[in-house]
This record gives sequence, C-alpha cells and structure tokens, in this order.
Amino acid sequence: MGGSLNWPIELVDLSRLRLDKANVRIRGSVSDEDSVLAHLYQDEDVLTLVRDIARDGYFDNEQPIVYGDGDGFVVMEGNRRVSALKGLDEPQRIPAFEQRLRAAIARAEEADFPTQIRVMVAPSRESTLPVIARLHTRDSKKSWILEQQATFYYDRVLDGATVAELRQSYPAEAGKIPRFVLMGQMVAWARAAAATDPVAVAFIDSRAFKMTTFEYLYNSSVFRKALGLIVNQDGLPSIAGRDAEFLRRLFIQIVLDMKDKRINTRNLRVTEDSHKLYVASLLEIADGLKESHDEKPLDDNDEVANEDEVADDADDDADADADEDRGREKTDEQEQNDVDESTVSDDSETDTSNNVEESPETGEPSSTDDEPAVDLGTSRAPRKQRFDERLDFDGMPMQLPSIGMRTRYEELHRINVKNFPNATFDIMRTFIECAIKAYFVSANDPVVRGGGQGGPIQLSHCLAHVDSRLGKDSTVARGLTIMRSRQFSNPDTYLASALAFNDSNHDPDVVFNYEQVNSMWAQISPFVKLLLAGPPRSDQPSEGIRGD
Repeated sequence: MGGSLNWPIELVDLSRLRLDKANVRIRGSVSDEDSVLAHLYQDEDVLTLVRDIARDGYFDNEQPIVYGDGDGFVVMEGNRRVSALKGLDEPQRIPAFEQRLRAAIARAEEADFPTQIRVMVAPSRESTLPVIARLHTRDSKKSWILEQQATFYYDRVLDGATVAELRQSYPAEAGKIPRFVLMGQMVAWARAAAATDPVAVAFIDSRAFKMTTFEYLYNSSVFRKALGLIVNQDGLPSIAGRDAEFLRRLFIQIVLDMKDKRINTRNLRVTEDSHKLYVASLLEIADGLKESHDEKPLDDNDEVANEDEVADDADDDADADADEDRGREKTDEQEQNDVDESTVSDDSETDTSNNVEESPETGEPSSTDDEPAVDLGTSRAPRKQRFDERLDFDGMPMQLPSIGMRTRYEELHRINVKNFPNATFDIMRTFIECAIKAYFVSANDPVVRGGGQGGPIQLSHCLAHVDSRLGKDSTVARGLTIMRSRQFSNPDTYLASALAFNDSNHDPDVVFNYEQVNSMWAQISPFVKLLLAGPPRSDQPSEGIRGD
C-alpha cells in the first residue's frame, strides 16, 4: 500500500529547498526559481499565506514533501508554503510583491521567520505523485483548477502510464481521468499550434484562457463531426485525414477566437445553426480557404457582440420595475449586472454518435437501467440562461398562500448570487422542499412519510410525494429526474440534484460558485415555476398539472 508513513523527516535550510519548476500550478515554462516564485505569487495567492505566517507564525503540523536532487531537495508538496517563507526571507526576489512583503514583515509581532524547516523526504519524485494527487484532487488542500488537474494526469500518460493504470493508481478519481486525459491532449495540441505566435502563447498561459470555453467547443457534436474527432473510452482523441498544417491553423484560430472573445460558453450555444456556421468558418480557415472569419460569421452575431449591454439594459429595466413594486431604491451594485462565462459545459452538445458510444468523461454509458435516459443538458429556464447576479424569476409569480414561502420568495429575489452563492444554494434546498410542502397543503394532500413512519418530513419524502401525485406531468418528470440523478460525471446534472443540495447543507467542505448556482437554477426553475403556481383551482383548467 502506498503512502508516506516511513519517509524520514529532516531539518533542512530554506536555501537548499528548490521549488518544483514542473509544478502543475505553473502555466507555461519557467527557467529558474525566481520565475516560479513570480508565478506562484501572481496566480496562487501566496501573499495571503505570507500574511498568515507573519501574523500567526509558521505552523509545522504538515511538512513539505521533497525528494533529494544533488546537494538540495525539490519541493513536491508545499510549494506555496516554501514560497511564502522564501518571500519573507528575501522579499527582493519577488519585485512585484516586494513592498507588500516588507509591509507584512513590518506588521509581524516577531519578524524572526524560520530559515530552516522540517521536510518529509521521499525516496523519489515518482513516489510522491499518488500522495500529492490525493491531497490536491480532494478538498484537504487548495484544489488545483481544472486545467491543473488535467495536466497532472496527462503528464502521467506522457510518462508512459496507461489510463487503466491511472484508474488503478488513483481510484478516487477514476471516473474523471478520461476527461482529464482528453483535456490534456487538446491543450497540448493548442500549445503546439500556438508555439510560433507569442500573443497566442501568452494568452494560453494566462488565466484569461477559459478551459470551460475550450472544453465546450471540443465536446460539441457539431465540432467533432466536422473535424473527424474521435474520442475513445479512455479519453484519448484522434483526428484522421488531417495534416499538421491543417491542425496548426485550426487550433491557433480557436485560441485567437477565444482571446478576442469571438467564442465563449454563451455565444457557442446561441443557436444550433449559428454554431454550425462558426465551425464551418473555422474549418475553412484551417483548410486555407480564407485567412480569417467573415465580419459577421454568426446569424445573430450582433446579438452576441452586444449581449452584455442588451442583457444589462433589460435586467436593469426589469429590476427597476421590481424595485418600484417593493418600494425599494436600487443600489449601484444592483444596477451593475456582470455576465460572466459559464464554468460548466453543455451536455446537450456532447457527441454521442461519432463512433463514441461511451461518455468521453467517464467511459461509462450515459444512463443506467434504473435511471431514465432524459436529456438533462437541455433542461434550462424558458429564456436563454446567462450567469446573472440574481436569480431570474421572470414569469414565476408566487401563488402559494404560505406567508413563509412569500418571505423566502422575496429574499431569493433580492439575494446577490455573485456575492453569496453558497447562501443561495442553501436557501434553494429549503425553498424547494417548502414549496413542495406548501403546494400539497394547498391541495389538501399534505406530504407524509411513507409507511406511516414518524419523524420529520425530508426532501426525499417530498420528492416521492410529488412523483406519486404528479409524476406523469412532463415538467415534473424532468424535474424529478434531475433532482434524483446520481450521475457524478456530468457537473450540470450534479448541481441540480438533491445530492448537491444535501452536500451543500451537510458537508462543510463543499462550496459552490455563482456560475454553478445559475446552472442549477437554469435546470430546476421550470419545476419550481410549476410549484409556485400552486395546485389548479376547481374553477380553472388544470394547466398547472398536465397528467397524461
């Protein structure tokens, strides 16, 4: 069994510890340790760690993991901690942060920072890999971002490991490894194509390069079929019949389109026809038939180009009306409605017919025998979903008589999702559960625990009650399928499931960002809309419940 139980712990001078230049946190290539320091301080929030150490001292409860290399040691785990100590010891080595480092030192009660620390010495670089993967692909450490996780596993493939071996070595991440391998290869192709273009290289190595946009494009069935991209169950891609120059032009154009914001996760999904036109234009450039896109390659490019401005104006008008109704004054923050890129890809665009029977993300079939094969990726709010600061309740008036539900409804209208995503996620679980209970109280059919059991009514009991009464309605059936899903491979599906709601309520290490909250709302809002409308009255047609 692997682990670090028998690795010795030694006291080592800080000067003998060398930062890992192959650290997955580092974007691009670096030539020396000062470059590594600059990257980590700029991109990995080392300064916060510096301030913690300056204020509270250096905690020795977790030793950095290193391996011997010549007369020194290479740090495999703990690069941020070692970088913080090196910055406190020699602030002039990080010029962009020198002033802030010296300020942190000046504020410290005791500026006697360690120049020697205890480290755990591994027998080799290879022996450290399972340990640091476990630390950084779970919640015990500052998690690697998506691209960094992909880099880690793809590097193992480049080292000669098979995907089957990786699944065996990293069982907790086995289902994600094909996705990471595919991502690593696609990024490698993009980097190779951009190698001769300094602007493109700089963009790929920056945080402005949105992996979600790139992943959304190459997972699109339109893109895969047009290109001839085939992905096997291990996540390994192949493109037949395309020469190197075609691929170079293709990938560098994609990078430049991302840089110029011609494509992102919003305008890639505007309409199917528009997406097809973009891909067709992209392949014409790759074929050498033209040098650049037409001025307006998409049918509604004007809408896409001005989407943020139009969305802001429309949202401000809607908010003004709502604020007037509630007798409130708008704040500057409410008048500002940023529209950011999605952090999730569109499952409805995943290729299921291009010689890939399995999901490229998991290597498993996309549905199970005990779970209906419903296209969850297309379950969105009635209008095109953006990532807004507040949840879109347009066309969803509160008709339930419950005073408590009215209060929650008003609070959800007001809450700033961007500033309080986890509070929103927590409230949403309560809101849905209480909406179900209030709905059936209004219908004189209150939710009860099955089998005559005592105890509190939980979300699972509510969903079972909905299923038994309204399960034939198409909106209800889709909502229940989403909420009962246990598919971990599709992040969209997980976000709108009862599993995610329970994780938000009960797991202290689970957190969500505001894009994920919006993704959840896009999928679940049609179901919520039906609940808020209340049961049909006896004097009106049963439009709310359309049981077949």
